[in-house]
Amino acid sequence: MNKNIFFVGGIHGVGKSYFCKDVSSKLGIKHYSASELIKLMKSELVKANKKVSDIEGNQDVLITAIERHVKETTILLDGHFCLFDNENKTQKIPLDVFYSLNPKAILVIQDDVKKILNRIADRDSLEHNEELFDELQVNEISHAKTVSECINTPLYQQVTGTVNEDFIMLIRKMMEDNTD
Repeated sequence: MNKNIFFVGGIHGVGKSYFCKDVSSKLGIKHYSASELIKLMKSELVKANKKVSDIEGNQDVLITAIERHVKETTILLDGHFCLFDNENKTQKIPLDVFYSLNPKAILVIQDDVKKILNRIADRDSLEHNEELFDELQVNEISHAKTVSECINTPLYQQVTGTVNEDFIMLIRKMMEDNTD
């Protein structure tokens, strides 16, 4: 894939979209949500309950959606390193997906799970199991580290409510380098 993708990961409700919209407006970089791109291609694959029946298939759809619908060279892409399957078990997004995306850098956002669940309840009127979401977040961060090491991409971390300025400076520098 011939794009400069900056991947922002984290579990549902952690604040990925909020962060990306803020960075997007500050830097003038387009922000895409992986789930929105997947919906664009196959709306029946994304469910409100956050369970995904075909995790691997969805990721193939994501790659195709980026190739067909993303015209910009440099983008912010928010998505996940892990998802719940239909049985509420945590499933890792396959490494092949990240090899295909070839992100220039990864940022993983984390927060207190109780705060996350309150956000989801307010936003979606859905209640979720704290223990499952805690496990999901632990796996999300762990798999982000694995992905970063395997694809040799820098990993940045931040807690919701803070901003990782190094990540933003890297994006700004890459955008400046591409205009030369």
